[in-house]
Amino acid sequence: MEFRFYMPQRYTRQDLMEFNKVYVRSSRLRCWGKNLFRILSVLCGAALFLAGLMILLGGGIQEGLLVPGIVSTAVGAVWLLSGVFYYRINAWGSRRQMLRETGSFTVTLREDGVTEETEKGISNYPYASFTDAVFHANRWFLFLDQRHALILPLSTMAQGAPVELEKFLEERTGKTAKKYK
Repeated sequence: MEFRFYMPQRYTRQDLMEFNKVYVRSSRLRCWGKNLFRILSVLCGAALFLAGLMILLGGGIQEGLLVPGIVSTAVGAVWLLSGVFYYRINAWGSRRQMLRETGSFTVTLREDGVTEETEKGISNYPYASFTDAVFHANRWFLFLDQRHALILPLSTMAQGAPVELEKFLEERTGKTAKKYK
């Protein structure tokens, strides 16, 4: 049995955003830490932004508070946006660390292992090297370690049936596949 995924380009921004969501959910500490960071970032950012606006609009220009008002507004806006767009910012950082100019690539799951073929070369992974198999948002994530995974969107499946893939992965990796909503 063989499953093949063909992707005309490297991972999309949506793939990387979903990977970041799965990565954060894979640990309770990261899950709570992420939520706490986002809440504090939005609250502190909104407070600083509003304080800066109040300084600027409340006559702070005449009292010599122009610079603190501008700085407070700018820092508040950055914190607010970093909390709101947390996943997009992480996906952007992940995309910057990926290999460049790999062109199209194919991931093939065979009985003996997983093969990833790009214009730059071929990588082979035995199933024992995967620590987890997670299904989320119509994508399979095959984790090599906590921070590295092969992302296999079902929409790019060129060979094999999506229904049989879960059973195949569980048999080969010896682990129960996780499913996140």
